[in-house]
Amino acid sequence: DAACLEDKASNFLCGIYLDEQCAGVAFCDISTGKAHLTAFTGKERTEHVINELGRFSPAEAVVNQGAADDGDLIAALRDKFHSRVENGGRDRFSLTEAEKNIRRQFGDEAFEKLPRGNPAAAMALGGLLDYLYETQKADLSHINDLDYYEQGRFMELDLAARRNLELTETLRNKEKKGSLLWVLDHTKTAMGSRMLRSWLEKPLLSPKRINARLDAVEELTKNSIGRDELVHMLQDVSDYERVTARIVTGAANCRDLVSLGN
Repeated sequence: DAACLEDKASNFLCGIYLDEQCAGVAFCDISTGKAHLTAFTGKERTEHVINELGRFSPAEAVVNQGAADDGDLIAALRDKFHSRVENGGRDRFSLTEAEKNIRRQFGDEAFEKLPRGNPAAAMALGGLLDYLYETQKADLSHINDLDYYEQGRFMELDLAARRNLELTETLRNKEKKGSLLWVLDHTKTAMGSRMLRSWLEKPLLSPKRINARLDAVEELTKNSIGRDELVHMLQDVSDYERVTARIVTGAANCRDLVSLGN
């Protein structure tokens, strides 16, 4: 329901798979159709998962039995992120069902790109998709954008660092005003604001990717006329990511159809 969502922030459902060796965590915003996925191994796998939760702040999480038995993880979900937690048990996170769900939703190529040495990634995403199929009872074909990323692609910040840096909210009042995002966010669309928030929550580590982003910024700063024309055009652009999702799921109204047409 658009009335219940913040336009400039994503609304993520999270799937978590955890066992004695591996951990996988998947995030999906069904209001935009975007999904993100990563996995970890080793003794600090639970800590890495909690740090990933800090990037996305999920509203709800469906977890396997191993994750449900991890007190630190469940405490972080409920106390730090105020997420609703659903224990999906073992059957929902089986690798066989996960492969079937991922191939059905994202295609064979997407599944083949997932790490074979760490099936926790596939099982986390498979459990999340299974939960969506059970609860949504609607066409979910708009969920077709899967971003799998490996550890080391983004700078990992723990919860204390995120809080003290005040990236998206202030330390004292938990408000956007006064945060780094508040200083930088002069975007003209809800989609742009969500993207900027995502960039701040996931700082790049690759010099090549950083320089590519800097080159794009430089291109706009040097072209003031073109930039002003772009700003003017974007002011009339609706949030077509969420509009499209509402149309696909049968929740659209006349205003959504008109805005998409425009």
